[in-house]
Amino acid sequence: MYSEDRLSGDVCDTYTATFTIVDCSAPTCDVTGGTLAGGPYNFVVDGTPDFVSGITLTGNSGSNMAWVVTDDLGNILGLPPMPGVVDFDAAGVGVCYIYSLSFEAGLQGLAAGNNVADLVGCHDLSNFVVVNRAAAPTCDVTGGTLAGGPYNF
Repeated sequence: MYSEDRLSGDVCDTYTATFTIVDCSAPTCDVTGGTLAGGPYNFVVDGTPDFVSGITLTGNSGSNMAWVVTDDLGNILGLPPMPGVVDFDAAGVGVCYIYSLSFEAGLQGLAAGNNVADLVGCHDLSNFVVVNRAAAPTCDVTGGTLAGGPYNF
């Protein structure tokens, strides 16, 4: 707020002006990744396909949306059309994160092999859902060998 008092003769005039400073150097990025609910999911890597289900997304906004599956370091493993089509058994042992990504045109770096921390452009990631993939337990049990007999009764 800016005020200026001017004296002109015996009359005092007050002028008030309001200024808004706008930073025109950076465009506005108004997207929201949203909130995911579901999981955590725990699977055993045993050759049987493992799929997630029941993930819900709320509160996302933006012109574009993508599902993103990463490892625990943020490396993009895949960009499925929806999380329920991913066979997590085929991913092997480890941890995966599922995100919703909202973004505007011009986003750079959205590809398998890249890291979500390196995305450039107007975007926002949701929280993540965890998918744990454990090794199948080993079975080192043998039936053994019976000795004795034959027995006649």
